[in-house]
Amino acid sequence: MSGGAAVVLGGLLFGAFLLIVAALLWQEARERGNPSESVFGIEDATDHILTVLGEPVASRLGRDNVRRIIEWQVRFLQDLAKEDEDVPIVVGTTRGTVEYIRVRLEQAGHPLPEDDVAAVLDAQGEYLAGLGVIGEAADESEVFGDEDSIGDTS
Repeated sequence: MSGGAAVVLGGLLFGAFLLIVAALLWQEARERGNPSESVFGIEDATDHILTVLGEPVASRLGRDNVRRIIEWQVRFLQDLAKEDEDVPIVVGTTRGTVEYIRVRLEQAGHPLPEDDVAAVLDAQGEYLAGLGVIGEAADESEVFGDEDSIGDTS
């Protein structure tokens, strides 16, 4: 191979390398600009819920109680999943969920009224819907049987 041909071949290979690097950088920039994964964050959820609740309720509950309610709701869903794998995991404000959380809070020395717990769960549902992590609304009679739903599950 002559010296001129080697320079041309080297130039072509270097150009191909730059083209591949440019394509990889472009793909990375696209993925960063449009994240495909939704992430639930307790602090973000708490901020959203406090904003949605608005004053008197947000002030009365405070950040710590909102966070406690969220944490107990997650625990409720985890316990439900462990008990019976055939039970669909449903995020929503039901009497069973509210009562579970209210009792646990009371046992921990943080009693809260049922209405406040339900309001936090409703606002959390809005947060989860905004993340796109909630499926279509379930027919309550199929999921909960005779257990009435309380609050807004949309």
